[in-house]
Amino acid sequence: MANVLTSEEARLGLQIGAGDTKYFDWVDHFNGAVTAKLEACVGPIVQGTVTNEVHNGGRDYIYLNESPVVSIVQVVEYSGTVAGTVTAESNSSKPDPGYIIHKPSGKLWRRASGGWGCFPCGLDNITVTYVAGRYADTASVDDRFKSAALIMLKNAWRTFEDSTSPVGEFQVPTLSFPTFTVPTAVREMLADEWRTGSGTGD
Repeated sequence: MANVLTSEEARLGLQIGAGDTKYFDWVDHFNGAVTAKLEACVGPIVQGTVTNEVHNGGRDYIYLNESPVVSIVQVVEYSGTVAGTVTAESNSSKPDPGYIIHKPSGKLWRRASGGWGCFPCGLDNITVTYVAGRYADTASVDDRFKSAALIMLKNAWRTFEDSTSPVGEFQVPTLSFPTFTVPTAVREMLADEWRTGSGTGD
């Protein structure tokens, strides 16, 4: 999935000029790492396709790993060695096998001719391909998420910032090393999006 910040937005946020190319690769690495961590805390931000995600059967529902869900591409269930495609249920169609999806949470229910069904028992015998995320592309991402990502990026980038501190009568060069990846300001900014169990001091 794409980064929350474009390369240019990340460089501008760090006040790295267009001619200072020696840091470009590092900015991109940090930008990707920040997106990955932020999405671990709030779920996917820029939409992307998750291909053949596997789940165990034997229940009437599964939770997809990424949410919110935009659309389901394909659901396949294996009963023994026989594969079957599970079709979306609608008001006008009640297939067996069928499914319905709660997009905000990623909860996928197994349906059978308009009633509740059950995925066949098995280990990793359910595969789902789907699109997840909040925004169609990086340019469409809301300012809250971009601002949160930039706060994280600036915090992580402090390892590259030279500074000095007084030692006796001398100014001694020092480097700052962040002790956490998610500043409290980020969690407060995205409090209504935060996933249970995602901390700030990690």
